[in-house]
Amino acid sequence: MNVDRNDNVAQQEDDAVQAYAPKSFLRLTERHSPGYLLAVIVGSIIAVDLFVLTILHAFNGLSATAEILTGTFVTALVLTPLLYLLAFYPLANEIRARRRMEEELKKLATTDNLTKLSNRAKFYEVIDREVERFKRHNQPLSLLLFDIDDFKTINDTHGHNVGDEVLKSLTRLVAAQLREIDYFVRWGGDEFIIVAPDTGIDKAAALAERARKVVEAHTFQTAGRFTLSFSVTQFKAGDTVDSFLKRADRGLYRAKEAGKNRVEECR
Repeated sequence: MNVDRNDNVAQQEDDAVQAYAPKSFLRLTERHSPGYLLAVIVGSIIAVDLFVLTILHAFNGLSATAEILTGTFVTALVLTPLLYLLAFYPLANEIRARRRMEEELKKLATTDNLTKLSNRAKFYEVIDREVERFKRHNQPLSLLLFDIDDFKTINDTHGHNVGDEVLKSLTRLVAAQLREIDYFVRWGGDEFIIVAPDTGIDKAAALAERARKVVEAHTFQTAGRFTLSFSVTQFKAGDTVDSFLKRADRGLYRAKEAGKNRVEECR
């Protein structure tokens, strides 16, 4: 298992989000856009009225004209908010659309396309946060790493389409055994990770054993029955994310060497 972080994932997410700019805002600031022309016209009316009214007031003359201009000035002031609202309404709609687009892009960037589980990018976001919680509050943190025993045989015998359906069915079956606080991640291929916050290794091992038994007893469409091998470990003082993952990886190797279909605890 490769435990190196893919630094390009976060950058790709940022690039995708930034590529979608609020075009309405750009149009409103162009010299020939309706919003820009409206602002110039209303501003000009108010400025001219203020200037003329000031002159008339200085010379105490043309009271009728002054009343007309005063009415025009007041009307402009009253209409200005409404006109600006009408001008900037498309911008407000596009900002909302942009936010929805950003949320969707972020979701796509952190979700596995096949299983709809979190992907590696999301895993690193979660594990970094949970490690910080461990350091601040000394709350237990465990990790379960598992894969399908002899998954290659399933693909070779039934084809990759069946293999994909197996992965989707498996994730639903395992997810039903998890708690709300757990994070379920597709690590790659048929390897999966469960991040278990506030959980010591004994409880994590019990969770792994429960999932292992459920899958062992289940008959999958076309593929029939198969088993899982688990490695379970708990974050320790002095650990890094990489050392945490490597210890889990070694445990999974031992589970395979010991005959598969088992839970290996890495203390």
